[in-house]
Amino acid sequence: MGLDNGIFLRSKRELKNPNFIDSSRYVETDEAGNPYFEYYVLYWRKWWSFRNDVMNELGFADGDYSFPLTVEQLEKIQEIYNYYNSEETWQEADSIWNWEEVKDHFPEQNKVFEWLKSYKKLHPSVEVLFYDSY
Repeated sequence: MGLDNGIFLRSKRELKNPNFIDSSRYVETDEAGNPYFEYYVLYWRKWWSFRNDVMNELGFADGDYSFPLTVEQLEKIQEIYNYYNSEETWQEADSIWNWEEVKDHFPEQNKVFEWLKSYKKLHPSVEVLFYDSY
C-alpha cells in the first residue's frame, strides 16, 4: 500500500506562509523553463482509510499523483479528517498510528485547513492540490 498523502500549494511566485505552518518548499520548472514554487503544508503517512475516504468522496482516480482542489473540496477533506478526531472514531481508522500518537495533530492541522480555505478565496491563482503517493 502507498505511504503518503497531503496538500500542497503551487504558485508562480514565492509565498510567505504563516509561522504556524511547517512547510517544505520546492522550486520546480514548467515545460517552458519558468520557475514555480510548491509548498507542502499538510501531510499524512500510512493512514489508508483517510486516503480512501478522500479519493472515493471526491471521485479522484488511482494512479494520478495530484488533484487540484476547490474551497468546497478542501472543506470536504477537512470534514473527512475531522470524522476521525476522537478516540472512538479513530478506532475505525486503518493506520499504523494509535490515537495517542495522532490526537495532538488535529488542532494544528485544522488551523492549517482554515488558513488554506481563506487563502484560496483571497488568491484564486494559487493552486491548492491533494497529492497521493499510490
